[in-house]
Amino acid sequence: MLPPAPAIRRVLDLGCGTGRFTGLLADLYGTAVIGVEPSHGMLAGREPLDPTRAGFLAAAAEALPLAPGAIDLVFLSLVYHHLRAPSAAVAELRRVVRPGGHAMVRQVVRESVDAFEHARFFPEARALDLERMPSRDGLARTFLAHGFASGGHAIVRHLFARSYEEYYRKISLRGLSSLQAIADEAFARGLAAFEAHCRAAGGAGPIYEPVELFVFRRA
Repeated sequence: MLPPAPAIRRVLDLGCGTGRFTGLLADLYGTAVIGVEPSHGMLAGREPLDPTRAGFLAAAAEALPLAPGAIDLVFLSLVYHHLRAPSAAVAELRRVVRPGGHAMVRQVVRESVDAFEHARFFPEARALDLERMPSRDGLARTFLAHGFASGGHAIVRHLFARSYEEYYRKISLRGLSSLQAIADEAFARGLAAFEAHCRAAGGAGPIYEPVELFVFRRA
């Protein structure tokens, strides 16, 4: 399902954050990657990468500083629900991706929110995710409406934690944007209940979470 490496020479990591996947994409495709991120704070904290492997730009998805057809593959990881205007952003991707190029989208969708075990302990965060996460069909329809064809879809079970102790530790850091968005009191209340749940689980694990992978081909 993944686009073949020989056809990929120009890669865009859209919404790259601190560059978590930028270096991996450079290794996978053996080429330099352009990381685009609207947050200057994220870019300031990016992982150190050889400039021959990655370059970074501060820009919004709806207005990319790239020439038409400049990109063979654009990769978005947990970015789609943060887009201010998804239709405008996907139209912009159609502009910068060459005909025959690909968009690869790694995303949590509305249908899988309740598959995340911690979600029920933070009902305010769950409600936010149900509101902002795209539906599986809705995401696909947006790409299909802007000149992309479906190139495949899979649900990948992502290893989130090796034990419930690690699971609790990760959630307690409040790194998830939905947990950052709720009131401190709601987070503290949910975390206490989640801690009791993790203690009851003992040494069980690992904990996997579903992430959807979509591939679209530019017509």
